[in-house]
Amino acid sequence: MLTGSGPFASFRALTSLLPGYVLRPVDTDLVLLDKEGNILDDTEKLLANEQFDLTDSFSPTTLRESIGIFARPVQKRIIEFQARLGAGAWEVFVRDGLTVDKEEDGVLTVKEMQDSIQAGGELELTAKGVITDGVNYGTKAGFMYPFYHNADTPLEGTDLLNMEFEATVGVKLTTWASLDYALKAYKYPLIVDDWQMSNSLLLTATASIL
Repeated sequence: MLTGSGPFASFRALTSLLPGYVLRPVDTDLVLLDKEGNILDDTEKLLANEQFDLTDSFSPTTLRESIGIFARPVQKRIIEFQARLGAGAWEVFVRDGLTVDKEEDGVLTVKEMQDSIQAGGELELTAKGVITDGVNYGTKAGFMYPFYHNADTPLEGTDLLNMEFEATVGVKLTTWASLDYALKAYKYPLIVDDWQMSNSLLLTATASIL
C-alpha cells in the first residue's frame, strides 16, 4: 500500500566552492588535450609539488530541472523509501575548466571540459531512516539518460548514461549540531567519462528564530 505518491517538480544547482588543482609528489610529464582529444601542447614537465590549476571557483556549475511522479511505498522510522521517475534537463557550465583524463607511465594527461545541455529521462531511488536515537543514514541512486545533447562527443547509446550513488551517515551531537559523513561515486560522461569519487565530512549547525 502506497503511503504517498503524486507529481513533483524540482530545481537544483551544483557547483564547487573552491578552485581545483593537481599536485604530484614527483616530477611528471604533462600532456594537454582539447575537447576532442587532440594534443594542444607538446609534453611539458610538471615539477614535484608544483600546483597545476584545473578549475576556478564555482566551476563546473550544473543546473538541473526535473518534473515527474514520485511514490513512497515505505514510510517508517527505520526506513523511508522513495522512487522518482520523470524527465529532466541539465545545463553544465565549465568556464574553460580542465580535468585529469588519465595518468600512466609517469605521464599525466589533462583534457579540456566542454559546456553542454542535455535532456532526457530520470530515475532516482532514495532510502533513509533512523538507526538509533541520534544516528541516521541515507542512500541514493540516480540515473539520467539524455535523449538530446549538444556536446561534441563520440559517445553514444548507454555510454551517455549519467549515474550517481551516495551514502551518508549522520550523528547528532547536540540539539542544534550534527556530524555527517558522505561517500559519493558518480559518472557524468559528457563532463568526465570516468568514475569519480568524493568523501565529505560536514559539521551542520541549525538555529530557529521565532
